[in-house]
Amino acid sequence: TFGFFNLSQMIVQGAHGLTVIPAILPKSGMKSLINMPAIRLMVNTGSEEARELAARRLAKSPHAGGLTAEDFMDLGRYYDNMGADVLGAELLEHGTGVSMGFSGWRGHKMVPSQVDEAIRGIHKASSKLYDASFVAYRSGEKFSRYAQINAAFYEFKRLFPEGSVMSDQGQLWMANKIHELGFHMTNAGKSSWQQGLARIPMQWLSYGFRSLEAVALGREFTTAET
Repeated sequence: TFGFFNLSQMIVQGAHGLTVIPAILPKSGMKSLINMPAIRLMVNTGSEEARELAARRLAKSPHAGGLTAEDFMDLGRYYDNMGADVLGAELLEHGTGVSMGFSGWRGHKMVPSQVDEAIRGIHKASSKLYDASFVAYRSGEKFSRYAQINAAFYEFKRLFPEGSVMSDQGQLWMANKIHELGFHMTNAGKSSWQQGLARIPMQWLSYGFRSLEAVALGREFTTAET
């Protein structure tokens, strides 16, 4: 059940993006899934010229939905601005005395002791092992997350053809829709009964309750979406 070295978690976590989102937004959700590989390729290109080329090819695809290359470039910028990549904790050292090799500053020693270095090395090694154990789990999570973003993008362009997801209103609409499609499954969206010690046994009920809230109460989704 747990994600630790559990390959089946890729399917479990990715099922939301594969089945639920297309059920809520049939047209936008299916376009999101069909074009996901091409969109991910466009977003991850190493240069602006390559991204423009990928965006033009996406615009010519049969499932582009009438969107232009500039629309897809906007989506790429949205991905860039939202900071989808997870950064390692060692980034905190960038630009500091430790990273620059300073031995000290105004009497304060900045070189860690051998014991500190050993502890730090063990911590980094264990962190890498921990991260590697959750590759399948996080891959499924990312798949569903990308499906939410892409489906929200297609739905935004369907409702506001002339709008831009990079405008203030567009970014606000996208953020709200992405959270809606994800059933607000974030730490900020936890209910009171999921706090404290109750979070351990109740975590297994979170998805079921959030699904029930979204479908039964229908406060955020339209009648057609629910």
